[in-house]
Amino acid sequence: SMMMTSVLKLRIFNMCGSFISMIYALFCDAWPVVVLNFSLICINLFQTIRQFRQKDNFGHVIAGADDKTVRYFLDHYKNDIQAFFPDYSLTPDAEIHVMFVSGEIIGVLIGTRSDDTCRIELDYIIRGYRDIKAGQFLLSCLKEQGVNKLTAPDSTYEHKKYLSDMIRFFMKND
Repeated sequence: SMMMTSVLKLRIFNMCGSFISMIYALFCDAWPVVVLNFSLICINLFQTIRQFRQKDNFGHVIAGADDKTVRYFLDHYKNDIQAFFPDYSLTPDAEIHVMFVSGEIIGVLIGTRSDDTCRIELDYIIRGYRDIKAGQFLLSCLKEQGVNKLTAPDSTYEHKKYLSDMIRFFMKND
């Protein structure tokens, strides 16, 4: 569970583990372990429901390639970005979409636009926000700006899976 990057997946994984442990403890008449694992299931379930009900305070701005805040963000997360986009380098003509949650930068989408098409060069969200909500928000912003088609270069398996989820969302809300 410590290798999970998504809090939701972590909670589900831990609930399953607690449930299995609780069942085993029931068979062994280990009541303190049953109570402990039942409590953990309740806490994780409560927090999961709370997470789904919580509205993230997303924000979005478009920045230029010379923006110092964007450059700092890209430098700060350079190693993690290279794991997903090993060949990426910022170009001066890039259109940069910066995402915020409660005033803090959580990610960037960098690409080039041609009419209603955006070619994604870099799509990076920090670890704590790598779920579908951030991507859905950004896609809705792109749609408002007239983007109807997304293209992307070859990328890692994780990024391809994320992009296919986003494309399904993009098509469903069209």
